[in-house]
Amino acid sequence: MFFVALYIHIFRGMFFGSYKAPREILWIPGVVIFILTMATAFMGYVLPQGQMSFWGATVITNIFSAIPVVGESLLQLLRGGFAVGNPTLNRFFSLHYLLPFIIAAVVVLHIWALHVPGNNNPIGVEVKDQRDTVPFHPYYTMKDAFAMVLFMIPFAWFVFFAPDISGHPDNYIMANSQVTPTHIVPEWYLLPFYTILRAIDFNVLFINSQLGGVIAMGLSMLALLVVPWLDTSKVRSGTFRPMFKWFYALFVLDFIATAYLGAQEAAEPYTTLAKVCTGYYFLHFFVILPVLSRIRNRQTAADQHFRERSRQGTFVKGGAGSMLTFKTIIAAVAIAVGMAAAPAFAAEGTAPPVHKESWSFAGIFGTYDQNQLQRGFQVFHEVCANCHSARLLAFRNLSEEGGPGFTEGRVKALALEYEVADPTAEGGVRPAVAADRWPSPFATDQDARDANGGVVPPDFSVLAKARGIKDAFPRWITNYFTGYSEGGPDYIHALLNGYHDEAPEGFRAARGQVL
Repeated sequence: MFFVALYIHIFRGMFFGSYKAPREILWIPGVVIFILTMATAFMGYVLPQGQMSFWGATVITNIFSAIPVVGESLLQLLRGGFAVGNPTLNRFFSLHYLLPFIIAAVVVLHIWALHVPGNNNPIGVEVKDQRDTVPFHPYYTMKDAFAMVLFMIPFAWFVFFAPDISGHPDNYIMANSQVTPTHIVPEWYLLPFYTILRAIDFNVLFINSQLGGVIAMGLSMLALLVVPWLDTSKVRSGTFRPMFKWFYALFVLDFIATAYLGAQEAAEPYTTLAKVCTGYYFLHFFVILPVLSRIRNRQTAADQHFRERSRQGTFVKGGAGSMLTFKTIIAAVAIAVGMAAAPAFAAEGTAPPVHKESWSFAGIFGTYDQNQLQRGFQVFHEVCANCHSARLLAFRNLSEEGGPGFTEGRVKALALEYEVADPTAEGGVRPAVAADRWPSPFATDQDARDANGGVVPPDFSVLAKARGIKDAFPRWITNYFTGYSEGGPDYIHALLNGYHDEAPEGFRAARGQVL
Protein backbone atom coordinates (compact mmCIF):
# COMPACT_ATOMS: atom_id res chain seq x y z
CA MET A 1 0.00 0.00 0.00
CA PHE A 2 2.85 2.38 0.76
CA PHE A 3 4.34 1.73 -2.68
CA VAL A 4 0.93 2.34 -4.28
CA ALA A 5 0.91 5.78 -2.65
CA LEU A 6 4.53 6.37 -3.74
CA TYR A 7 3.87 5.50 -7.38
CA ILE A 8 0.69 7.61 -7.48
CA HIS A 9 2.60 10.53 -5.94
CA ILE A 10 5.44 10.20 -8.46
CA PHE A 11 3.18 9.93 -11.52
CA ARG A 12 1.05 12.83 -10.34
CA GLY A 13 4.19 14.94 -9.90
CA MET A 14 5.36 13.98 -13.39
CA PHE A 15 2.06 15.05 -14.96
CA PHE A 16 1.79 18.38 -13.15
CA GLY A 17 5.49 19.20 -13.58
CA SER A 18 6.32 19.29 -9.88
CA TYR A 19 9.98 18.67 -10.74
CA LYS A 20 10.43 21.92 -12.65
CA ALA A 21 12.30 24.96 -11.37
CA PRO A 22 12.37 26.12 -8.65
CA ARG A 23 11.50 22.70 -7.20
CA GLU A 24 14.38 20.55 -8.48
CA ILE A 25 15.81 20.24 -4.96
CA LEU A 26 12.36 19.05 -3.82
CA TRP A 27 12.15 16.38 -6.55
CA ILE A 28 15.60 14.87 -6.03
CA PRO A 29 15.14 13.95 -2.32
CA GLY A 30 11.78 12.49 -3.29
CA VAL A 31 13.42 10.14 -5.79
CA VAL A 32 16.09 9.27 -3.19
CA ILE A 33 13.30 8.35 -0.74
CA PHE A 34 11.77 6.10 -3.42
CA ILE A 35 15.06 4.29 -4.07
CA LEU A 36 15.85 3.90 -0.36
CA THR A 37 12.35 2.57 0.28
CA MET A 38 12.77 -0.06 -2.44
CA ALA A 39 16.12 -1.08 -0.94
CA THR A 40 14.62 -1.33 2.55
CA ALA A 41 11.65 -3.35 1.35
CA PHE A 42 13.88 -5.70 -0.64
CA MET A 43 16.13 -6.37 2.35
CA GLY A 44 13.05 -7.13 4.45
CA TYR A 45 11.75 -9.47 1.75
CA VAL A 46 15.02 -11.42 1.83
CA LEU A 47 14.83 -12.16 5.57
CA PRO A 48 12.26 -15.03 5.47
CA GLN A 49 14.06 -18.26 4.60
CA GLY A 50 11.88 -19.07 1.59
CA GLN A 51 12.79 -20.03 -1.95
CA MET A 52 11.85 -16.70 -3.54
CA SER A 53 13.60 -14.72 -0.81
CA PHE A 54 16.78 -16.77 -1.13
CA TRP A 55 16.95 -16.72 -4.92
CA GLY A 56 15.82 -13.09 -5.08
CA ALA A 57 18.77 -12.21 -2.85
CA THR A 58 21.06 -14.32 -5.05
CA VAL A 59 19.93 -12.64 -8.28
CA ILE A 60 19.92 -9.05 -6.99
CA THR A 61 23.26 -9.30 -5.18
CA ASN A 62 24.78 -10.76 -8.36
CA ILE A 63 24.23 -7.31 -9.88
CA PHE A 64 27.33 -6.08 -8.03
CA SER A 65 29.50 -8.77 -9.62
CA ALA A 66 28.94 -7.07 -13.00
CA ILE A 67 30.80 -3.94 -11.87
CA PRO A 68 34.27 -3.98 -13.45
CA VAL A 69 37.36 -4.44 -11.24
CA VAL A 70 35.69 -4.14 -7.81
CA GLY A 71 32.51 -6.13 -8.52
CA GLU A 72 33.53 -9.43 -6.96
CA SER A 73 34.95 -7.74 -3.87
CA LEU A 74 31.73 -5.76 -3.37
CA LEU A 75 29.68 -8.92 -3.85
CA GLN A 76 31.61 -10.83 -1.19
CA LEU A 77 31.47 -7.86 1.17
CA LEU A 78 27.70 -7.60 0.76
CA ARG A 79 27.07 -11.32 1.14
CA GLY A 80 29.68 -11.92 3.81
CA GLY A 81 30.97 -14.85 1.79
CA PHE A 82 30.83 -16.49 -1.61
CA ALA A 83 27.09 -17.27 -1.45
CA VAL A 84 23.94 -16.05 0.27
CA GLY A 85 23.90 -17.39 3.83
CA ASN A 86 23.63 -16.42 7.48
CA PRO A 87 26.19 -13.56 7.18
CA THR A 88 24.05 -12.13 4.36
CA LEU A 89 20.94 -12.25 6.54
CA ASN A 90 22.81 -10.54 9.38
CA ARG A 91 23.89 -7.72 7.07
CA PHE A 92 20.47 -7.32 5.47
CA PHE A 93 18.70 -7.38 8.83
CA SER A 94 20.98 -4.59 10.07
CA LEU A 95 20.43 -2.52 6.93
CA HIS A 96 16.69 -3.21 7.01
CA TYR A 97 16.68 -1.75 10.52
CA LEU A 98 18.98 1.23 9.85
CA LEU A 99 17.74 2.44 6.45
CA PRO A 100 14.34 3.66 7.77
CA PHE A 101 16.22 6.16 9.95
CA ILE A 102 18.02 7.44 6.85
CA ILE A 103 14.68 7.60 5.04
CA ALA A 104 13.24 9.63 7.92
CA ALA A 105 16.14 12.08 7.64
CA VAL A 106 15.61 12.46 3.87
CA VAL A 107 11.88 12.95 4.48
CA VAL A 108 12.72 15.87 6.78
CA LEU A 109 14.91 17.29 3.98
CA HIS A 110 12.07 16.71 1.51
CA ILE A 111 9.59 18.62 3.69
CA TRP A 112 12.08 21.43 4.21
CA ALA A 113 12.59 21.67 0.45
CA LEU A 114 8.80 21.83 0.04
CA HIS A 115 8.50 24.83 2.36
CA VAL A 116 11.14 26.87 0.55
CA PRO A 117 9.43 27.35 -2.87
CA GLY A 118 5.98 26.16 -1.72
CA ASN A 119 3.90 23.38 -3.18
CA ASN A 120 2.88 23.06 -6.83
CA ASN A 121 -0.72 23.18 -8.10
CA PRO A 122 -2.58 21.49 -10.99
CA ILE A 123 -2.68 24.78 -12.90
CA GLY A 124 1.10 24.95 -12.82
CA VAL A 125 1.30 28.74 -12.37
CA GLU A 126 3.04 30.31 -9.39
CA VAL A 127 0.76 32.29 -7.10
CA LYS A 128 1.33 36.02 -7.24
CA ASP A 129 -0.01 36.97 -3.83
CA GLN A 130 -0.85 35.45 -0.47
CA ARG A 131 -4.51 36.08 -1.27
CA ASP A 132 -4.34 33.41 -3.97
CA THR A 133 -3.69 30.74 -1.35
CA VAL A 134 -5.84 29.07 1.30
CA PRO A 135 -4.95 28.28 4.94
CA PHE A 136 -3.49 24.86 5.66
CA HIS A 137 -6.13 24.33 8.34
CA PRO A 138 -8.93 23.38 7.93
CA TYR A 139 -8.69 22.87 4.16
CA TYR A 140 -5.62 20.66 3.79
CA THR A 141 -5.93 18.98 7.18
CA MET A 142 -9.44 17.77 6.35
CA LYS A 143 -8.44 16.79 2.81
CA ASP A 144 -5.45 14.79 4.08
CA ALA A 145 -7.50 13.22 6.87
CA PHE A 146 -10.07 12.07 4.31
CA ALA A 147 -7.32 10.64 2.11
CA MET A 148 -5.80 8.87 5.12
CA VAL A 149 -9.14 7.23 5.94
CA LEU A 150 -9.50 6.04 2.34
CA PHE A 151 -5.96 4.67 2.50
CA MET A 152 -6.50 2.87 5.81
CA ILE A 153 -9.62 0.99 4.69
CA PRO A 154 -7.88 -1.23 2.06
CA PHE A 155 -4.74 -1.25 4.23
CA ALA A 156 -6.70 -2.75 7.14
CA TRP A 157 -8.31 -5.26 4.77
CA PHE A 158 -4.89 -6.46 3.63
CA VAL A 159 -3.52 -6.64 7.18
CA PHE A 160 -6.45 -8.44 8.83
CA PHE A 161 -7.96 -10.53 6.04
CA ALA A 162 -5.34 -11.12 3.33
CA PRO A 163 -1.81 -10.49 4.67
CA ASP A 164 -0.14 -12.83 2.17
CA ILE A 165 -2.39 -12.30 -0.84
CA SER A 166 0.46 -10.94 -2.97
CA GLY A 167 3.04 -13.44 -1.71
CA HIS A 168 4.43 -16.03 -4.08
CA PRO A 169 3.57 -19.64 -3.13
CA ASP A 170 7.19 -20.74 -3.61
CA ASN A 171 8.25 -18.49 -0.75
CA TYR A 172 6.49 -20.85 1.65
CA ILE A 173 8.96 -23.54 0.62
CA MET A 174 12.10 -23.59 2.73
CA ALA A 175 15.12 -22.09 0.94
CA ASN A 176 17.19 -24.66 -0.91
CA SER A 177 20.37 -23.63 -2.69
CA GLN A 178 20.32 -26.87 -4.70
CA VAL A 179 16.88 -26.30 -6.27
CA THR A 180 16.41 -23.25 -8.50
CA PRO A 181 12.78 -22.09 -8.95
CA THR A 182 11.54 -22.31 -12.52
CA HIS A 183 10.65 -18.62 -12.40
CA ILE A 184 12.11 -16.10 -9.95
CA VAL A 185 9.60 -13.31 -9.26
CA PRO A 186 10.43 -10.31 -7.02
CA GLU A 187 7.78 -8.28 -5.25
CA TRP A 188 5.51 -6.22 -7.51
CA TYR A 189 7.06 -2.85 -6.69
CA LEU A 190 10.41 -4.06 -8.11
CA LEU A 191 8.97 -5.63 -11.27
CA PRO A 192 9.42 -2.67 -13.70
CA PHE A 193 13.13 -2.35 -12.90
CA TYR A 194 13.56 -6.14 -12.83
CA THR A 195 12.12 -6.24 -16.37
CA ILE A 196 14.63 -3.62 -17.53
CA LEU A 197 17.47 -5.59 -15.91
CA ARG A 198 16.33 -8.79 -17.59
CA ALA A 199 15.53 -7.25 -20.99
CA ILE A 200 19.22 -6.65 -21.80
CA ASP A 201 20.21 -10.18 -22.80
CA PHE A 202 22.61 -9.19 -25.60
CA ASN A 203 26.13 -7.80 -25.74
CA VAL A 204 26.88 -4.27 -26.94
CA LEU A 205 30.48 -3.91 -28.16
CA PHE A 206 32.68 -4.62 -25.11
CA ILE A 207 29.74 -4.48 -22.64
CA ASN A 208 28.37 -7.92 -21.91
CA SER A 209 24.69 -8.58 -21.26
CA GLN A 210 25.06 -8.73 -17.47
CA LEU A 211 26.79 -5.37 -17.20
CA GLY A 212 24.43 -3.93 -19.81
CA GLY A 213 21.40 -4.95 -17.75
CA VAL A 214 22.88 -3.32 -14.64
CA ILE A 215 23.65 -0.12 -16.57
CA ALA A 216 20.11 -0.05 -18.01
CA MET A 217 18.53 -0.50 -14.59
CA GLY A 218 20.76 2.22 -13.13
CA LEU A 219 19.87 4.58 -15.99
CA SER A 220 16.15 3.93 -15.43
CA MET A 221 16.50 5.36 -11.92
CA LEU A 222 18.93 8.08 -12.99
CA ALA A 223 16.34 9.25 -15.53
CA LEU A 224 13.97 10.05 -12.67
CA LEU A 225 16.68 12.09 -10.95
CA VAL A 226 17.58 14.18 -14.00
CA VAL A 227 14.06 14.62 -15.44
CA PRO A 228 13.99 18.32 -14.35
CA TRP A 229 16.75 18.98 -16.89
CA LEU A 230 15.32 16.70 -19.60
CA ASP A 231 11.92 18.43 -19.69
CA THR A 232 12.78 22.09 -20.24
CA SER A 233 9.31 23.26 -21.31
CA LYS A 234 8.29 26.54 -19.70
CA VAL A 235 4.77 25.16 -19.26
CA ARG A 236 4.78 23.33 -15.94
CA SER A 237 1.44 21.49 -15.85
CA GLY A 238 0.53 18.78 -18.35
CA THR A 239 -3.02 20.18 -18.32
CA PHE A 240 -1.95 22.76 -20.92
CA ARG A 241 0.29 20.49 -23.03
CA PRO A 242 -1.94 18.47 -25.41
CA MET A 243 0.87 16.48 -27.04
CA PHE A 244 2.49 15.78 -23.68
CA LYS A 245 -0.77 14.24 -22.41
CA TRP A 246 -0.77 11.52 -25.04
CA PHE A 247 2.88 10.64 -24.60
CA TYR A 248 2.40 10.67 -20.83
CA ALA A 249 -0.52 8.24 -21.24
CA LEU A 250 1.71 5.97 -23.35
CA PHE A 251 4.38 6.13 -20.66
CA VAL A 252 1.89 5.12 -17.94
CA LEU A 253 0.72 2.17 -20.06
CA ASP A 254 4.33 1.26 -20.81
CA PHE A 255 5.22 1.28 -17.10
CA ILE A 256 2.24 -0.96 -16.23
CA ALA A 257 3.16 -3.33 -19.06
CA THR A 258 6.78 -3.41 -17.89
CA ALA A 259 5.63 -4.38 -14.39
CA TYR A 260 3.42 -7.12 -15.81
CA LEU A 261 6.21 -8.53 -17.98
CA GLY A 262 8.53 -8.72 -14.99
CA ALA A 263 6.22 -11.32 -13.43
CA GLN A 264 6.21 -13.51 -16.53
CA GLU A 265 8.65 -16.22 -17.50
CA ALA A 266 11.67 -15.39 -19.66
CA ALA A 267 10.17 -16.78 -22.87
CA GLU A 268 8.57 -15.46 -26.03
CA PRO A 269 6.64 -13.28 -26.56
CA TYR A 270 7.43 -11.77 -23.15
CA THR A 271 11.16 -11.26 -23.83
CA THR A 272 10.50 -9.30 -27.03
CA LEU A 273 7.76 -7.23 -25.39
CA ALA A 274 10.10 -6.49 -22.48
CA LYS A 275 12.70 -5.10 -24.92
CA VAL A 276 10.05 -2.93 -26.59
CA CYS A 277 8.74 -1.57 -23.27
CA THR A 278 12.27 -0.95 -22.00
CA GLY A 279 13.11 0.90 -25.22
CA TYR A 280 10.08 3.15 -24.89
CA TYR A 281 10.87 3.83 -21.22
CA PHE A 282 14.21 5.38 -22.16
CA LEU A 283 12.79 6.94 -25.33
CA HIS A 284 10.24 8.85 -23.23
CA PHE A 285 12.84 10.38 -20.92
CA PHE A 286 15.81 10.96 -23.22
CA VAL A 287 14.11 11.71 -26.55
CA ILE A 288 10.40 12.53 -26.27
CA LEU A 289 10.57 14.92 -23.29
CA PRO A 290 13.47 17.01 -24.70
CA VAL A 291 11.82 17.15 -28.14
CA LEU A 292 8.38 18.08 -26.75
CA SER A 293 10.03 20.84 -24.73
CA ARG A 294 11.11 22.53 -27.96
CA ILE A 295 8.02 21.97 -30.10
CA ARG A 296 5.68 24.51 -28.56
CA ASN A 297 5.50 26.90 -25.64
CA ARG A 298 2.05 27.44 -24.17
CA GLN A 299 2.97 29.41 -21.05
CA THR A 300 0.90 32.39 -22.18
CA ALA A 301 -2.18 30.16 -22.49
CA ALA A 302 -1.70 28.89 -18.96
CA ASP A 303 -1.31 32.44 -17.63
CA GLN A 304 -4.45 33.50 -19.49
CA HIS A 305 -6.38 30.59 -17.99
CA PHE A 306 -5.13 31.52 -14.51
CA ARG A 307 -6.10 35.18 -14.94
CA GLU A 308 -9.58 34.31 -16.23
CA ARG A 309 -10.26 32.05 -13.24
CA SER A 310 -8.91 34.72 -10.88
CA ARG A 311 -11.19 37.33 -12.44
CA GLN A 312 -14.19 35.04 -11.94
CA GLY A 313 -13.17 34.44 -8.32
CA THR A 314 -13.23 30.64 -8.78
CA PHE A 315 -10.54 28.05 -9.26
CA VAL A 316 -12.39 25.07 -10.70
CA LYS A 317 -10.26 22.01 -10.25
CA GLY A 318 -10.37 19.67 -13.20
CA GLY A 319 -11.75 20.75 -16.52
CA ALA A 320 -10.97 19.10 -19.84
CA GLY A 321 -7.39 18.39 -18.86
CA SER A 322 -8.41 16.52 -15.73
CA MET A 323 -11.09 14.63 -17.63
CA LEU A 324 -8.49 13.51 -20.16
CA THR A 325 -6.19 12.46 -17.32
CA PHE A 326 -9.04 10.50 -15.77
CA LYS A 327 -9.76 8.78 -19.08
CA THR A 328 -6.07 7.97 -19.40
CA ILE A 329 -6.06 6.29 -16.00
CA ILE A 330 -9.20 4.29 -16.85
CA ALA A 331 -7.66 3.22 -20.17
CA ALA A 332 -4.43 2.21 -18.43
CA VAL A 333 -6.32 0.10 -15.89
CA ALA A 334 -8.42 -1.52 -18.62
CA ILE A 335 -5.38 -2.44 -20.70
CA ALA A 336 -3.54 -3.72 -17.61
CA VAL A 337 -6.52 -5.94 -16.72
CA GLY A 338 -6.66 -7.18 -20.29
CA MET A 339 -2.96 -8.03 -20.31
CA ALA A 340 -3.25 -9.83 -16.98
CA ALA A 341 -6.28 -11.77 -18.21
CA ALA A 342 -4.66 -12.85 -21.50
CA PRO A 343 -2.59 -15.71 -20.05
CA ALA A 344 -5.65 -16.91 -18.16
CA PHE A 345 -7.65 -17.01 -21.40
CA ALA A 346 -4.82 -18.86 -23.12
CA ALA A 347 -4.47 -21.35 -20.31
CA GLU A 348 -8.19 -22.03 -20.09
CA GLY A 349 -8.96 -25.23 -21.92
CA THR A 350 -5.38 -26.50 -21.81
CA ALA A 351 -4.85 -26.89 -18.07
CA PRO A 352 -7.07 -29.39 -16.26
CA PRO A 353 -9.76 -27.61 -14.24
CA VAL A 354 -9.52 -27.61 -10.46
CA HIS A 355 -12.90 -27.87 -8.78
CA LYS A 356 -13.54 -25.42 -5.95
CA GLU A 357 -14.53 -27.28 -2.82
CA SER A 358 -16.83 -25.95 -0.12
CA TRP A 359 -14.39 -25.55 2.78
CA SER A 360 -15.64 -24.54 6.21
CA PHE A 361 -12.68 -22.16 6.50
CA ALA A 362 -13.26 -20.47 3.12
CA GLY A 363 -13.57 -16.69 2.90
CA ILE A 364 -12.83 -13.96 5.38
CA PHE A 365 -15.48 -15.24 7.82
CA GLY A 366 -14.57 -18.92 7.57
CA THR A 367 -13.82 -20.99 10.65
CA TYR A 368 -11.94 -24.21 11.32
CA ASP A 369 -13.83 -27.21 12.69
CA GLN A 370 -11.88 -28.45 15.72
CA ASN A 371 -13.05 -32.04 15.25
CA GLN A 372 -11.81 -31.96 11.66
CA LEU A 373 -8.46 -30.61 12.83
CA GLN A 374 -8.13 -33.41 15.36
CA ARG A 375 -9.01 -36.08 12.79
CA GLY A 376 -6.59 -34.51 10.33
CA PHE A 377 -3.82 -34.56 12.91
CA GLN A 378 -4.58 -38.21 13.68
CA VAL A 379 -4.15 -39.07 9.99
CA PHE A 380 -0.89 -37.14 9.85
CA HIS A 381 0.41 -38.69 13.07
CA GLU A 382 -0.43 -42.28 12.18
CA VAL A 383 0.12 -42.25 8.41
CA CYS A 384 1.71 -39.18 6.84
CA ALA A 385 4.43 -38.63 9.47
CA ASN A 386 6.06 -41.91 8.45
CA CYS A 387 7.36 -40.17 5.32
CA HIS A 388 6.64 -36.44 5.58
CA SER A 389 8.20 -33.87 7.89
CA ALA A 390 6.59 -30.84 9.54
CA ARG A 391 9.67 -28.84 10.47
CA LEU A 392 7.87 -25.57 11.18
CA LEU A 393 5.33 -27.16 13.54
CA ALA A 394 6.11 -27.29 17.27
CA PHE A 395 4.36 -29.72 19.59
CA ARG A 396 3.00 -26.81 21.64
CA ASN A 397 1.17 -25.46 18.58
CA LEU A 398 -1.33 -28.29 19.03
CA SER A 399 -2.62 -26.66 22.23
CA GLU A 400 -2.71 -23.10 20.92
CA GLU A 401 -5.80 -21.24 19.83
CA GLY A 402 -6.84 -22.05 16.27
CA GLY A 403 -5.39 -25.57 16.40
CA PRO A 404 -6.80 -28.98 17.37
CA GLY A 405 -7.21 -27.77 20.96
CA PHE A 406 -5.20 -30.48 22.72
CA THR A 407 -4.55 -30.13 26.44
CA GLU A 408 -1.03 -29.36 27.62
CA GLY A 409 -0.81 -32.78 29.25
CA ARG A 410 -1.65 -34.53 25.98
CA VAL A 411 0.90 -32.41 24.13
CA LYS A 412 3.63 -33.33 26.64
CA ALA A 413 2.72 -37.03 26.41
CA LEU A 414 2.80 -36.82 22.61
CA ALA A 415 6.20 -35.13 22.65
CA LEU A 416 7.64 -37.88 24.88
CA GLU A 417 6.99 -40.40 22.08
CA TYR A 418 9.81 -38.80 20.09
CA GLU A 419 13.48 -38.06 20.48
CA VAL A 420 15.24 -34.99 19.11
CA ALA A 421 18.89 -34.27 18.41
CA ASP A 422 20.68 -32.33 21.16
CA PRO A 423 24.50 -32.08 21.16
CA THR A 424 24.48 -31.22 24.88
CA ALA A 425 22.58 -34.36 25.90
CA GLU A 426 24.12 -37.72 26.62
CA GLY A 427 24.29 -39.72 23.40
CA GLY A 428 23.35 -36.64 21.34
CA VAL A 429 19.58 -37.18 21.70
CA ARG A 430 16.94 -36.52 24.36
CA PRO A 431 13.18 -36.91 24.76
CA ALA A 432 11.22 -34.17 23.02
CA VAL A 433 9.42 -31.43 24.94
CA ALA A 434 6.47 -29.23 23.98
CA ALA A 435 8.72 -26.43 22.67
CA ASP A 436 10.54 -28.73 20.21
CA ARG A 437 9.67 -28.84 16.53
CA TRP A 438 8.25 -31.97 14.97
CA PRO A 439 11.16 -34.29 14.12
CA SER A 440 11.66 -35.54 10.60
CA PRO A 441 11.20 -39.28 10.03
CA PHE A 442 14.58 -39.36 8.27
CA ALA A 443 17.95 -38.23 9.57
CA THR A 444 18.97 -36.59 6.28
CA ASP A 445 17.42 -35.70 2.94
CA GLN A 446 19.50 -38.40 1.31
CA ASP A 447 17.91 -41.00 3.60
CA ALA A 448 14.50 -39.66 2.56
CA ARG A 449 15.43 -39.99 -1.13
CA ASP A 450 16.72 -43.53 -0.67
CA ALA A 451 13.46 -44.55 0.98
CA ASN A 452 11.15 -42.82 -1.53
CA GLY A 453 12.46 -43.54 -5.00
CA GLY A 454 14.92 -40.66 -5.12
CA VAL A 455 12.44 -37.92 -4.10
CA VAL A 456 12.21 -36.11 -0.77
CA PRO A 457 8.56 -36.09 0.41
CA PRO A 458 7.35 -32.49 0.75
CA ASP A 459 7.20 -30.90 4.17
CA PHE A 460 3.67 -30.59 5.54
CA SER A 461 4.15 -27.39 7.55
CA VAL A 462 2.93 -24.92 4.91
CA LEU A 463 1.90 -27.36 2.22
CA ALA A 464 -1.35 -25.58 1.37
CA LYS A 465 0.25 -22.13 1.24
CA ALA A 466 3.04 -23.37 -1.02
CA ARG A 467 0.52 -24.63 -3.57
CA GLY A 468 -1.99 -22.69 -5.58
CA ILE A 469 -4.15 -22.49 -8.68
CA LYS A 470 -4.69 -19.81 -11.29
CA ASP A 471 -8.29 -18.99 -12.14
CA ALA A 472 -9.42 -17.86 -15.54
CA PHE A 473 -10.71 -14.34 -16.11
CA PRO A 474 -12.85 -12.87 -14.54
CA ARG A 475 -12.87 -15.15 -11.48
CA TRP A 476 -9.33 -14.22 -10.45
CA ILE A 477 -10.57 -10.63 -9.98
CA THR A 478 -13.39 -11.66 -7.61
CA ASN A 479 -10.99 -13.96 -5.77
CA TYR A 480 -8.66 -11.02 -5.20
CA PHE A 481 -11.37 -8.88 -3.59
CA THR A 482 -13.18 -11.61 -1.66
CA GLY A 483 -10.06 -12.85 0.07
CA TYR A 484 -10.23 -16.30 -1.51
CA SER A 485 -7.06 -18.08 -0.43
CA GLU A 486 -8.16 -21.70 -0.63
CA GLY A 487 -6.38 -22.39 -3.91
CA GLY A 488 -3.83 -24.53 -2.08
CA PRO A 489 -6.41 -26.85 -0.45
CA ASP A 490 -8.32 -27.06 -3.75
CA TYR A 491 -5.12 -28.01 -5.57
CA ILE A 492 -4.17 -30.68 -3.01
CA HIS A 493 -7.72 -32.10 -3.00
CA ALA A 494 -7.69 -32.31 -6.80
CA LEU A 495 -4.24 -33.88 -6.76
CA LEU A 496 -5.27 -36.58 -4.28
CA ASN A 497 -8.60 -37.35 -5.91
CA GLY A 498 -7.61 -36.99 -9.58
CA TYR A 499 -8.61 -34.38 -12.12
CA HIS A 500 -10.77 -36.63 -14.31
CA ASP A 501 -13.41 -39.24 -13.62
CA GLU A 502 -11.91 -41.41 -16.34
CA ALA A 503 -8.37 -41.75 -17.61
CA PRO A 504 -7.60 -40.20 -21.02
CA GLU A 505 -7.57 -42.56 -23.96
CA GLY A 506 -4.28 -44.41 -24.19
CA PHE A 507 -3.25 -43.64 -20.60
CA ARG A 508 -1.82 -46.50 -18.57
CA ALA A 509 -1.02 -46.08 -14.89
CA ALA A 510 2.06 -47.86 -13.58
CA ARG A 511 1.77 -50.17 -10.60
CA GLY A 512 1.15 -48.15 -7.46
CA GLN A 513 0.08 -45.05 -9.38
CA VAL A 514 -3.38 -43.49 -9.72
CA LEU A 515 -4.74 -40.79 -11.98
